[in-house]
Parts: sequence; structure tokens; C-alpha cells
Amino acid sequence: MKAQIKVGPKLIIEVEGATHTDLFKELSQAQEVFEHEQCGKCKNTDVRFVVREVDKNLYFELHCRNPQCRARLPFGQAKEPNKGQLYPKRKFLSLGKNEQKQRANEKEYADKHFGYLADNGWHKWEKDAEPE
Repeated sequence: MKAQIKVGPKLIIEVEGATHTDLFKELSQAQEVFEHEQCGKCKNTDVRFVVREVDKNLYFELHCRNPQCRARLPFGQAKEPNKGQLYPKRKFLSLGKNEQKQRANEKEYADKHFGYLADNGWHKWEKDAEPE
């Protein structure tokens, strides 16, 4: 079975599954990763998918293209057996150790909201928040 899903005004994704449950799983994963219509900080609808490489590591992010905002939503990469799958980092504990240090000011909010970060995980990078 195949299904197409419109996950944005410019993006249609086709997924495939042998059974209803397989197809449901594929649709769910496609929506979680690609169905982001606006920035979680400023609500701007001009967002873009970005892959950065730093020290031979790939970082997958959504970037707000509003020059006054420039917030980002980072994605994590699943380990085996689901290697290759991405997920938006919406919870404080899903952040890597360095990200947790950079975003330590968000921990209190997350603790009060079942681990979830403010603004649906979107954040603005701040130079002063760099870990030492």
C-alpha cells in the first residue's frame, strides 16, 4: 500500500507499507519530522530544513527564516534498530549533554511541564549560552 501526505504548502511525501499498521507507522514518522508549518517562537511560516556538518557529525534542524527571530528546532537521530529515523527534540532529556548545558535556562520550564520544552522545542541560539 502507498499513501501520499501533504505535510506543508510545498511538500508532499509518499510513504509505503505492507500492512495498515506499517503504513500508519510510516505516516506517523513522516508527519512528526516534516509537518512543521511555522516557527514555534515567532509563528513565521517561512521555515527551512537544514543539515549542518560539524566535526564529521550531521545535525538536522529546522530554521526560522524571519531575520528578527532565526530560531531553530533540532532533530535527534534514532539509534539501532531504528537508525536513520529522526525525531524533533521537544523534551529537555532528548537534548544532548552540550545542548542541555546551552539550554540550561529552559530546564525549570521543562521540569514544570512534564519534560517538554517551551515553544514546542524551538529556541534561539545565544552566544553567551555556549558551554565552557
